[in-house]
Amino acid sequence: MFCQELTHRSIEAFHAPSVLAQSPPVASVIAFDPRHRHNYTAVASVTRRDGELVAPIAFLDYTHSTLYDDLNLRGVLGEGLEAYNSRHRARELAWWQDR
Repeated sequence: MFCQELTHRSIEAFHAPSVLAQSPPVASVIAFDPRHRHNYTAVASVTRRDGELVAPIAFLDYTHSTLYDDLNLRGVLGEGLEAYNSRHRARELAWWQDR
């Protein structure tokens, strides 16, 4: 499965339950890295922390889990899964919807 298809399927899964059934509710978007022509999933929510409204976001990329776990390349690639570093540079967050 290519990154674009996996990203679309993961967004469908995050949006499958009704917003009212989620606690806290989440929104998912496509994070696109044009340098590598690579998509990954961004998941965000809105919640209150110490009375302040905060919007945490996480970036989910299957590439490293595949390389580390399936191909056992942890020794070659080292540790450290960072969503934004010299290799990952998302330039675009796009809402995706089935048309």
